Amino acid sequence: MKTKTILTLFLLLFCCYHALPQSRNLDYYLGNAFKNSPALHEFGNLILNSQAEGELAKADMAKPKVYTTADYLLSPSYKNFGYDPAITNGGLYSALVNFSYPLLTKVYVEAALEKIKNGKSINENKQKKEIHELNKSIPDQYIKCFQDITQIQYYVEVINLLKDQQLLLKRLALNGIYKATDYKLVEIELQNQLISQHKLENLYLADLADLNILCGIKDTANVKLETPAILIKDSVTGTSQFLIGFKLDSLDMELDQRQFELKYKPQLSFLSNAGLNSADISEIQRRFGYSAGLSFSLNLYDGNQKKLKRQMLAVSQNTNMAYRDNFTTRLFLNKSKLKTELQSNGDQIRLLQNQIKEYELLIDMFKKELATGQISIIEFVTALRNYIDLKNTLIVAQGDQLLLVNEYNYWNW
Repeated sequence: MKTKTILTLFLLLFCCYHALPQSRNLDYYLGNAFKNSPALHEFGNLILNSQAEGELAKADMAKPKVYTTADYLLSPSYKNFGYDPAITNGGLYSALVNFSYPLLTKVYVEAALEKIKNGKSINENKQKKEIHELNKSIPDQYIKCFQDITQIQYYVEVINLLKDQQLLLKRLALNGIYKATDYKLVEIELQNQLISQHKLENLYLADLADLNILCGIKDTANVKLETPAILIKDSVTGTSQFLIGFKLDSLDMELDQRQFELKYKPQLSFLSNAGLNSADISEIQRRFGYSAGLSFSLNLYDGNQKKLKRQMLAVSQNTNMAYRDNFTTRLFLNKSKLKTELQSNGDQIRLLQNQIKEYELLIDMFKKELATGQISIIEFVTALRNYIDLKNTLIVAQGDQLLLVNEYNYWNW
């Protein structure tokens, strides 16, 4: 009997636990967003590939290569038909093992490795920027959801207040202190608030679904969100992280130019082969041998391509600097604008809070006077509606303040 009772209690606790909405905080959603972001996975894989790219560049430019070739060419002739035998000897029969080793490759390898290193830095910067973007978009949506919940909780309080007053008015109407129309007016107001609460609950579920989509969370459960702790960060000193991308892009263009101009350097390779190489099949058994030599090339003239490429580089660098300067201006103006908005919105919140305190005192006074029939229902409902409007305005302003802090932190990077 005792075991059965314990089991029953355990099952009741288990059901109650799962019936209650689970609590979630901002870190939970940010963690899932980072984990499920395909862009972060992509940049991470590109960064990992940079080491392999470096080894590949060394192997391609500086390592010896051994390979085989085979050729068979038949050139028949008959009477007045066929190629000149002095040229073809009737065919070509070749089977060789070839060896090539590029020399003077240090400058080429260094240029390629610098390009790969900068490419890694670009991907690392893009990875940081993607994390920064998620640190902006996820809290924005979380704040929106939390704002919905706060308004829902407030409407629940208002609805409970109206229900209490409805019961009071019902007794007072039966005693002839208030009319039936007064009772009906409160009932209608209660229905209006229930409709508003229902709309907000649907809005919250939609906003929560959007939050889950942004974070890649496969969950449709109704959850309780904890208060977001978003604090304003100290002003950044030195170069903004946003501007690092422009610097890396500029360097990448310079490295492209450097690699292009390497073709004007002398190129030297050692070549050798060994095997069969014959033009006459009748003597093919005596045509085994080897050869070795050097291959040298130097670009003397190609239509002034170097000069044209340098002109193109200067134009591209000028464009990059124009974008950087414009972004620097936007960065400064956005931070200044947001500081002003934060101050203004903070002042508005303080004014609203003071006014709401006054209305709360007024509502308490009306409740006492309502119990003795000293005020009209219309006065009470009007005061309650004004209180509801003020409270909603305060909730929106507090949400806006969090959004402004989050946006300021975004630009202050």
